[in-house]
Amino acid sequence: MSDKVKNMISLELPHLFFRRLASPEFKYISFDNTIETVTGYPLPMLLNHSAPNYLSIIHIDEAEAVLNAVAEASLRKSSYFTQYRIEIKNGLFRNIIESGTRCFEDEEGRLVWEGMILVLEDKYKNLFENVPVGLYVTSSMEQIVDMNSQLMNIIGIEKKEEFRGRDILNLYVNPEDRIEWQKQLEASGSVQYLESKWRSVDGKELWVSENANLMEYDEPRA
Repeated sequence: MSDKVKNMISLELPHLFFRRLASPEFKYISFDNTIETVTGYPLPMLLNHSAPNYLSIIHIDEAEAVLNAVAEASLRKSSYFTQYRIEIKNGLFRNIIESGTRCFEDEEGRLVWEGMILVLEDKYKNLFENVPVGLYVTSSMEQIVDMNSQLMNIIGIEKKEEFRGRDILNLYVNPEDRIEWQKQLEASGSVQYLESKWRSVDGKELWVSENANLMEYDEPRA
């Protein structure tokens, strides 16, 4: 492999899927089965109409900002990304990135957000930021959820928030490379040393070698 090839890893961090109402209360109406592992609380409790529920375990200093992010996205009908802490059952806090990827009308005629909650525990945050290769996380809809400092330096990004929600395909010089990436992931559940050409923010082309793993989760349930 050439020294000019940059190593990239698509990292799968602990995450779960959710649905929440796109209404003034923005209530969560379903999570997948991993929610109890993440929070320590049973699923029925987190879906209560009143506290205690998932909204009530969001850090008090950040709860309003979360609701504002969802409200603005609901008006625009565009995806949203928000970062906050939750207080889990043992009293500790966990760092969360929540991404709303699709807004639609459900079978009951309600406007609903569907998306992913990504768990950024300290041990994963340290790994994510300190490994000497570019790491990134995408949603199932190919949107960029997060990237580490190494990848930001490689492609010339100063603020990762500017790229959250963008289609990962925009970084590829040849869209066929991403299609091949998807084929390998779907066929074997992983991608190993797939070389492709990316474009940095300043327009420079660079070769990267990508590795990825696919992890599947249960569908959200009420």
